[in-house]
Amino acid sequence: MKPKAIRDVPGLFQFPDFITEDEEGLLLQSLDTGNKWQLSSFNGECMTQRWGVVTDLKRRSVRPCSIERGEEDLPSFLRAIIEKWINRCEVIAQFHPNEANANSYEKHKGHSLAAHFDDRFLSGDILVNLSLGADCHMTFARKDKIKVLVPRRSLQVVTGRARFEHTHGIDLDDFHGPRRVSITFRRAKLTCT
Repeated sequence: MKPKAIRDVPGLFQFPDFITEDEEGLLLQSLDTGNKWQLSSFNGECMTQRWGVVTDLKRRSVRPCSIERGEEDLPSFLRAIIEKWINRCEVIAQFHPNEANANSYEKHKGHSLAAHFDDRFLSGDILVNLSLGADCHMTFARKDKIKVLVPRRSLQVVTGRARFEHTHGIDLDDFHGPRRVSITFRRAKLTCT
């Protein structure tokens, strides 16, 4: 599977139709089972779930997850996505994340993603994002703002200048459906055990 390079944002790639409609439906069902969504206002308001290593941005630390604290490692439905890109996407075949979070954005609730950088030290060099439920336009900004279409069921890879020199965010009006869910994968750098 060959990536589509986004010329206006160096280091940004997409794999359109990375998953099928049936796979998308099963992923959304897995995410919605068990009522694990929690309200987040960290980078704009949305509902969120997270798995894997635990990053504490205030303490500048990353530690393994603890089952005793109710934390959860990457579940099998996320590991299946990782296996798929390892086997089909040469550009990220060596990327093995240890952290993931899902965000659910509902347009009627005014959800959005504020312009931000994922932590440029603790969150690693690559971000991989799977888009579910609806298309959106994500704004990448350095000096100028560039709106990039992120199609539903696509896998987006953020590396290099796109990762370290551009903020990214999504305005409310740039969600092209009632609900969009994203799953972001990272390889966080463990700072403690």
